[in-house]
Amino acid sequence: MRIAFDIDDTIAKFTDKMMQYAQIFDKQESKTKKGIIDFEKFITQGMYDWTEEEKEIFLAKGIYKSIPLLRPIIPAIGLIKELKKEGEEVYFVSARGYDGYSRISQTKKWLKEHGIPYEKLIAGKQDKTQALKANKIDVLVDDRKSCCEMAENAGAFAVQPQTDMPWKEKFHIFATWKEIYQMLLEKRNRKSVIESYPIIIDTDVTNEIDDEFALAYLLTLRNVNVEAITIAPHFQMYENDVNFAKNIEKSYKKALEIVNLTKPALKDKIYKGAEGVVNFGELEISAGVRRIIEVCKKYDKVVFIGLGCLTNLAHALTLAPEIADKIKLYSLIGDLTPLNLSPEFNMSGDFPATKLVVSKVKDITIFPMTGFSGLVLTKDEIKLHLKKDNKLMNLLYEDFVEITEIKLGCRYKSIFDFILIYYLICPIEFNEYECKIKTNETHILFKKGRGANIVCSIRPDNPLKDLLTRLENFKGEVNE
Repeated sequence: MRIAFDIDDTIAKFTDKMMQYAQIFDKQESKTKKGIIDFEKFITQGMYDWTEEEKEIFLAKGIYKSIPLLRPIIPAIGLIKELKKEGEEVYFVSARGYDGYSRISQTKKWLKEHGIPYEKLIAGKQDKTQALKANKIDVLVDDRKSCCEMAENAGAFAVQPQTDMPWKEKFHIFATWKEIYQMLLEKRNRKSVIESYPIIIDTDVTNEIDDEFALAYLLTLRNVNVEAITIAPHFQMYENDVNFAKNIEKSYKKALEIVNLTKPALKDKIYKGAEGVVNFGELEISAGVRRIIEVCKKYDKVVFIGLGCLTNLAHALTLAPEIADKIKLYSLIGDLTPLNLSPEFNMSGDFPATKLVVSKVKDITIFPMTGFSGLVLTKDEIKLHLKKDNKLMNLLYEDFVEITEIKLGCRYKSIFDFILIYYLICPIEFNEYECKIKTNETHILFKKGRGANIVCSIRPDNPLKDLLTRLENFKGEVNE
């Protein structure tokens, strides 16, 4: 497919910069200096009481100064990169250049600086109809209603990203970037990663509450094929309990409890993992390790979600090294902070396993802990989402209260692990980059270059809202 994007206020925060400059311009160069007189109008269409001459001067200076400083809209850029990764053709069709204020060279430079891939930039087009027809564009994403209408007249599907700018007329397809991503998946007859491959989720589900939320979140999704829930070895963090066999049994029972409330058909697909760490090559072969090998041999590709120490996967790779090429690994390990800090918990819990896995598996997406500190829930926030008939949410709430920390009288907990599931649903909202990974004796080392995909941050609002909404509205067993 050929998918075209507008630039200003579609993939770049153009009006934000122009608004900043407008305040400076009004104070320094306008005659009246009244400030904003109508918030409902666009800058040069009544927001200020500027003369026509002042508007021309503002546009000439403002556009030229603003373009190099524009901030990209992260989910828009994420969508473009995802489309290119999947082999689609990306075009930009912009009005830039028609007025002489904005230079095409500036735009090309900005696209390059932000690593935005594309086939062709078509500029100077206020009326985009002919350009869309001539380039056989299938989809246009544009912030202006009039341009979306032009696209429909040209035979293309058009969608307008949601905006809170009051002067923007709304097109009949008005959607969030997440919704746009889902629309494009459907139009291209594709599925998200989480729906496209069989899944193994490896979890130390009673070590901390975040694993419980992650497992519950995954199992409330429709159209996912969970082939195994394997229990990772762990010591009990808050009890300093290193009895691996007891902790695995405890986690097994908790996973079974969550499965019975979500997808009871999976109760026979929960497997106990290795009863120890570090010497994974000398451990007895657990049911979990056997199942990892079986699933990987059965399918061409398998999504492996690693929420705890990577002992089970390392042991499986030791016994069957050929399965390394079958695995798409998503794991919350490592840290982007300086090396004199303590190693991240999942990684350091069995560092030899971490080293083996990252050296063998090539298709790997890592979520370093540093970027997700904003994913925090409090007892009171969860309480707002409780319903009497929602046994799953009530279970999570009870366990949450038991394990939370207390600061300034508020019970809270960092909820990291569900972010891997949210990424598999909607990768376009994240900041990420390619990176070479190496290991020393205690850390994973990240260096710029091709290799692993490093997911470094996201604004916490959307994923936390999605997590709580999905869990709150869960009605019982998921019907496939």
